[in-house]
Amino acid sequence: MNSNDIEPHEILYRGITINPDMWKPSKGRPSSAAFKQTSSLSVDRDGNREFDEIKTNLSKNIKSQLKAIAFFSAKSCIEKKMHLRPDPNPNGKNNPYHALIDDSKNIQGISRANAKYLASICKFKLIN
Repeated sequence: MNSNDIEPHEILYRGITINPDMWKPSKGRPSSAAFKQTSSLSVDRDGNREFDEIKTNLSKNIKSQLKAIAFFSAKSCIEKKMHLRPDPNPNGKNNPYHALIDDSKNIQGISRANAKYLASICKFKLIN
């Protein structure tokens, strides 16, 4: 895992909380609200970890209970010209896997269009 750049082959993980707005029951999958942000979108990089370790790390770093973990390739963001960057010390906490996604280098946050895109292409696993 490159500490300076996120590479296209990497898989990015986003915790989806039990908040009903984050889930689209009619489709049985995360909604675009799970990805829409006015600030940078927080994700974890795979870092060659097993899924259980990723789940544990996300659960520890997200205050609300998780319903699912969504995942998608960095390549899918890069193809849409989104800006990805490592952020290993969010809020002063050491997390070498943490990263941020924005609409572009100049536009912070994730727009409705990109949020809908991520919701439509992500795969996910429900948390028991």
